[in-house]
Amino acid sequence: MPELIQDWRGPTDPIGKLLLYISRFLAIAGGILLCGLGLTTVITIILIQFLGIAFVGEFEVVSFGMVLTVYLFMPYCQMVGGNVIVDVFTIKAPPRLRAIFDALSSLVFAAFWILLMWRMAIGMSEMMTRQQTTAALKLEYWWTFPVALSCFSLLIPICIYTTWKKISERAS
Repeated sequence: MPELIQDWRGPTDPIGKLLLYISRFLAIAGGILLCGLGLTTVITIILIQFLGIAFVGEFEVVSFGMVLTVYLFMPYCQMVGGNVIVDVFTIKAPPRLRAIFDALSSLVFAAFWILLMWRMAIGMSEMMTRQQTTAALKLEYWWTFPVALSCFSLLIPICIYTTWKKISERAS
């Protein structure tokens, strides 16, 4: 049976500990942001229901915040092995074979994020040039991109690290 997150002991090497520390910090920041977004929504509903006052731009704030929250959670999710794994074909495979498939998937995941980071950098540049803004608050669309790119720049080494850990599991 695949290893559960709650059974995960964490890295013991300095690089793994550093990656875990930074990714955990970002996940906590994402959790705080998520709580703030929930509170914003609740306050908006109360204001509308009881006072008839609408918070203009609440949808924009929550939308942008949710995007940021997802980016902030991704490095930690990869670090602890919390991504969705389709193991229908490998459930009965020996641990070494599963480790090979896990390493391969982490490597493919790293390649995917490198490609996405490159394309998002180009997209951010184009959005900055066009200066597109939201309707209500006039927030520029590009400002979430630096957060995403920062999270990707952590996620890529984490994918490489998890690949290395799975390969070393196979060797042992």
